[in-house]
Amino acid sequence: MKQVEVYILSGFLGAGKTTLLQNILSEEQQNNRKIAVIMNELGEVSIDSNAVGEETPLKELLNGCVCCTIQGQLEVQLENMLREYDLDAIYIETTGVAHPIEVLDACLSPLFADNLDLRAIITIIDAKRWQDRTKLSIQLRKLLLEQVEHADVILVNKVDTLTEDVKSNIVSEIQSLNNYGKIFMTEFARIPLSYIKPKKIGEKQGIRKHMSTMTSI
Repeated sequence: MKQVEVYILSGFLGAGKTTLLQNILSEEQQNNRKIAVIMNELGEVSIDSNAVGEETPLKELLNGCVCCTIQGQLEVQLENMLREYDLDAIYIETTGVAHPIEVLDACLSPLFADNLDLRAIITIIDAKRWQDRTKLSIQLRKLLLEQVEHADVILVNKVDTLTEDVKSNIVSEIQSLNNYGKIFMTEFARIPLSYIKPKKIGEKQGIRKHMSTMTSI
C-alpha cells in the first residue's frame, strides 16, 4: 500500500480553518489528487460538513475531541479510509480546543503508521484574537500558544486591517515561540498549496524541524 499524506489543521473556532480547508480542497481537485477529510466537532451535530463536496470522502467525529475523549475513533476512521479508498492525502480538521501533538500521536498507531506520510501541522490564527490573547482564560491562552508552538506552518489570518508594524510584531512574537515553522500572513485563508507543502524529503514537516521561513502573501 502506498503512503498517504496526512495534514492536521489546527486553530480556534472562527480563525478560518474551514475556509482554509475549502481552499485546499479546491486546489487539490484542480491537481486531480484523491483527497479525503476527517472533520471533528465537539457537538453532536456537524456544522461544517457542508463545506466538503460530495466527491470528497468525509468521516465525521462528533461529540468529543480527537485529541482525548475520542482519539480511538480517529484511529478507526483513519484505518477505514486507508482500506476503503485509494488516496493521495487526508486532511484532519480538528476542533478549536484540540492539541495538535495529541492528534499527531493518534496518527502514529502501529495499525497503519507505515501507510501514512505525516507531512504538516498547519495552525491558523485570527490576527485580532492573537493580539487580544491576554483577555482569554489562562487555559485557552496556553492552548493557543501550544497550537502555535507545535505547528510546522502558521497562518496569521484576517490581516487586511493590520499595519506593517503590527504584522512585524506578530511575526516576532510567533518566532519567539516557534523558530522553525513557516509563517504566512493571509486574508480569507488564501494560500497556494505549494507554500505549505514541503518540497524535499529533508523538509518533511510533522517529523523533522526545518529551517525557519517567513513569507507574507
